[in-house]
Parts: sequence; C-alpha cells; structure tokens
Amino acid sequence: MDLYQTLYRSLYRTFHPIHREHQLNSNLIRNLGKGRPNRTGRALVSYLSHFIGYVTDQASREIWSREELASVLEALCQGKFASHSNHWESAELVRQLIERGFVVDCIWGRDGSLVEDVSGYDLILDEWSNLPRWAAKNPQARRWFYGTTSFWLFCNAAELQRLNWLFERRGVVLPPQWQLPPLLGLHDADVVTYFGNDFSAKHFGLYQPKLRKLWVSTSASSPHFKPKDWTQARKRFLFYGSSGWVHRGLDLVLEAFLKTDLELLICMADQKFLEVYGEDLQGRKNIQYLGFVPPDSAAFQQIVQTTSAIVYPSAAEGCSTSVLQCMQFGLIPIVTESTGLSIHPDWPPLKGETDQHLIENILQRCIEISENSDSQLEELSHGFWEYANRNHTRLAYRESLRTVLDEFLG
Repeated sequence: MDLYQTLYRSLYRTFHPIHREHQLNSNLIRNLGKGRPNRTGRALVSYLSHFIGYVTDQASREIWSREELASVLEALCQGKFASHSNHWESAELVRQLIERGFVVDCIWGRDGSLVEDVSGYDLILDEWSNLPRWAAKNPQARRWFYGTTSFWLFCNAAELQRLNWLFERRGVVLPPQWQLPPLLGLHDADVVTYFGNDFSAKHFGLYQPKLRKLWVSTSASSPHFKPKDWTQARKRFLFYGSSGWVHRGLDLVLEAFLKTDLELLICMADQKFLEVYGEDLQGRKNIQYLGFVPPDSAAFQQIVQTTSAIVYPSAAEGCSTSVLQCMQFGLIPIVTESTGLSIHPDWPPLKGETDQHLIENILQRCIEISENSDSQLEELSHGFWEYANRNHTRLAYRESLRTVLDEFLG
C-alpha cells in the first residue's frame, strides 16, 4: 500500500502542474486589445468569459483592437447570449479597459484559482474569491472587486431564513441553492462596484466608502410603450426567474395565489418547486407553469402584453434583472426591497417580518392591482416602463462604468 501511495504522489507531483497549466491555457483568454497603440498597462479580468470567448472566435482576436468593437458586441450578443445582460456587460467592461489602453487577459471567476502569477498586471478585477490571494502576490496593482450580488453574508443568511420558513410551514427540508463562498476581496479592493439600491448598499457595512454604483442593463427592451387591454391583464400576474425558487420567493407567491382566483404564470427553468407544491397545484386553473421563456421571444411578448405585474419577493439580489426585464415592457413590480431596485417612492416594496406576513402582503398587493382602474394601471405601467428605459439600459451601464473608470484610473 505504501508503494502505491508513493507512486501516486510521485505521479501527482509530475502531472498535476501540467494539467493545471493545460486548464489555464484552455480557460484564459490572453492579450485582448494588444494591437492598439498607447498602452496603459495589463489588466486581468476575472468575471464572465463565455461571450468574450465567443466574440474572439467569431470575429477574430484582432476585433478587440478595432474602433468598431462596440457595434460588433451589440450585433453578436443575440440568441443564446440574450438570456442575461451580464454577457454583454462583461464584454463592455473589457472594451472600455481596452479603450483606455489596457491589454486584457480574461478568465471566468470560478477558474481564477488557476492563475498563480499575477506579477505582470497593473489592474486586477475579480468578481469571485481570488482577490485576497492576488493582492498578496501583487500589492502594487490596482484592485477592483466587481460585485454582482448582495453582500455575501446577508445573501447566505437570507436564503437560510427562507428555507427555514419553508420547513416550518410545510415540513420540507431542502438544501440551499444560492450560498456564496466567502467573498473576502472587498477588504483588499481599492474600489467595489455593486448593483442595487440603498438597502443593498447598507449591508456592505464598513466597506460602504469603497462602493460605486453601476446601473445594470437588460438584454431586451421596448423603445415604445405599448398600452394593453387591462380587462384581462389586471387579473394576471407573472413570476419570472431562473434558478433558486425558494431564494427568489416562488413558494411565498404560490402560497398567496392558492388563496385567490387571480391568475399566476410561472416562467422559470427550475421545476423543483413541483416536488413540494405539485399536489396543491393539481386542478388549480389559475396557476400555470410555462418553463423558462427567453426575453427576446414572441412568447415573452405575448405574456407581458396580457399580464399586469411581476411578483418577485426575492430574499437577496444585487439588482434583479428578471424584474427589470419585465419592467422594460411595462409590468408593475410587486417586489421586496432586497430585490435591489430603486423603485418609485410612492410604490412601496413588499413588507413582512415573517413568511405569513409576507404572503398576506403579496396577496393584498395583487388584489389592489386587480381592483385598480384602467387609467391607474396604465399610469403605473408607463411610469415603470419609463424608469427602466431611462436607468437600466446598455447606455446607462456604459455611462456608469465610464464614470467609475474615470475616478478609479484618474
């Protein structure tokens, strides 16, 4: 047995570094923007690299050095990359760094653990848990924590609270789906960008002076407000999300709609809620599960034209793009403050210190919507469409990012 262990350790020492180097070469996109003049330095971006790699493959590496890059990114970010705005945002981030003279290496945040040598970088950006290690190895580099979620301690505690509520209410024990690792890079960062509202910001505690707000964008929008037939729409509501159904509050929404005849459409990729609520939903014609519907599809257009509001009592978000995506098409947000939206002061967020209070508040707010006049609903719908189209567009993200870079890079 000792001989086998010795042989295994010898082989591990020999081949593990080779395997890691192969992984690094496969996942690190190097030297973006190298062909441009007036170089400022080198930057390592540890965020999303899916779309950046796709652009590099489709348009060639040299495209990152060209002036027309912004329009190329707009054209390529369609189809499979239209499901979330963060694909385009990650590429716009790299584009603006290149525009300022940086040569950029880009790796997906979860693969950042493969990067050992950071001595050659003048700027290091991290969205995950790599920054403390890199800061220790290169303390001279400018360090940027790119926050996309709520503060990790608050986020983890909020999800566990929701799971405990479900256990106490239904006797169901589920594993968490949305727990974040310790994101300790905020301590080492020179600047921390975040998506969210004042409620989100306050949970960053002593790191608040480092915070700079970015205005998150959406992947689909409507440049013109479309009035709708409120006769049907006032009684129909939408839950629109991706994964983490308890964290996002679908269980609370279901509990509310099981007490009413108002209609609920559920557009979500995660079907696990049916394991808990499947029997309750049998024979309930007012609750329909449609699966995930892409925001750039005709089916999504049909849904938003025949519904009044998105109901989304999430436990914790950076800033919910699901809600903003629906607001882009005039849906009224019935959301918790922890969704991260800076919504209208005259339209309060959902409240509730317990799950029962929150369920009752959801039901109450939906009934209020269903009883409002056409003119009231049209005014609310137009107001939220206008807000989303003013503050949560690609232009808004681009300008807020430029402002942060102006300050950070001087």
